[in-house]
Amino acid sequence: MNNRITERIEKFIKFTKSLEGYEKGEAQTFLNRLFQAFGHADCHEAGGKFEKRVKVGKRTKFEDFLLPKKIIIEMKSRGKDLQSHILQAREYWNSSYGDEKTPFVILCNFDQFWIFNWFMQDAPLDKVSTENLGSRWRTLAFLSKEPIEPIFENNVEQVTKEAVEKLLQIYHSLIKRGEDKNKIQKFILQLLVCLFSEDIGLFPIDGYFLELVRDCKKNQSTYDLFTALFRQMNSKKKARGGRFRDVRYFNGGIFKEITPIELNNYELYLLEKTAKFDWSKVEPAIFGNIFEYSMDNVEQHATGAHYTSENDIMKIIRPTIIQPILEKVKKAKTLENLLKLREELGKLRVLDPACGSGNFLYVALRELKNLELEILSKINCHLILKIKHYRLRILIKI
Repeated sequence: MNNRITERIEKFIKFTKSLEGYEKGEAQTFLNRLFQAFGHADCHEAGGKFEKRVKVGKRTKFEDFLLPKKIIIEMKSRGKDLQSHILQAREYWNSSYGDEKTPFVILCNFDQFWIFNWFMQDAPLDKVSTENLGSRWRTLAFLSKEPIEPIFENNVEQVTKEAVEKLLQIYHSLIKRGEDKNKIQKFILQLLVCLFSEDIGLFPIDGYFLELVRDCKKNQSTYDLFTALFRQMNSKKKARGGRFRDVRYFNGGIFKEITPIELNNYELYLLEKTAKFDWSKVEPAIFGNIFEYSMDNVEQHATGAHYTSENDIMKIIRPTIIQPILEKVKKAKTLENLLKLREELGKLRVLDPACGSGNFLYVALRELKNLELEILSKINCHLILKIKHYRLRILIKI
């Protein structure tokens, strides 16, 4: 079966090269051929609908293609930057309900497929070029008429679950040793910040924290090394020398209270395994469930530290934050309006008075950054037009 799909995919790739790549005139033909490659007669036979109406706020929009319970596809013309259209696709998805709120969303410009699952993560599950579909078609296997498990290269949910599991093992090991729960939770959170910092470039060099962990496995102690590191991360004054000289100050008070803890060999083994994960691919919106798993019901009730799911969070921030700002973005027609709107966005404050895992604030910040990207994209278009106009004026004068 796989060989037959590969053969059909190769024919599809060859066919796409004959297309000009116009969204309005060729998108439906492109998608029909794509579904044929995965064993369907066409999109209609698969159960899909073109130009599906969706209510976005007070306005009616049209999704390019909807296959209920499975996928929304938003097509763009060849050469269009897909990054600048993520917010539009997400707006359609956010406004969908029931079977029309599909697990998968695809953004496509004839040459690139960006696959999303916003139930799971913010970043694309995968990005694949049309010309590479012959060897990478499994990333679109959910389109197949036959049940085939898709394979994604950026499935952060799986990475996140594995990372959570290792940290929780350290947590429970410390609990068994009789350490104070509150102190352990703060310690685990401090480790968590270090793990993220290593893979997003906030430490002096790549592998900085992993090297500390390995030194502790040899002849050093986390009681000494981690305590010294945390103190420097809490200091606004740069160290004048030594191992932590180039460590930055981390604000927010995460390292204000430091409890020296000595990890045993088993816990260091787990931490080394955890540090080897690519933490830039760990999704903070999923990671909040570490609160749920790390505390018993009595403790959760006492502290109020519950993890709020992203779906519940979006029910609040979509009508109160995203939609009103998005309306302003669409109405901003001049460069001056857009610059002013970006300035206003930077002054916006989001309060979570019952902050437990912090997931509400994280999702709100992420959506605000997505809105900023939309504004910056429009600003960039205005600047390009200005540059072209300026060059034309120079050319005319010459």
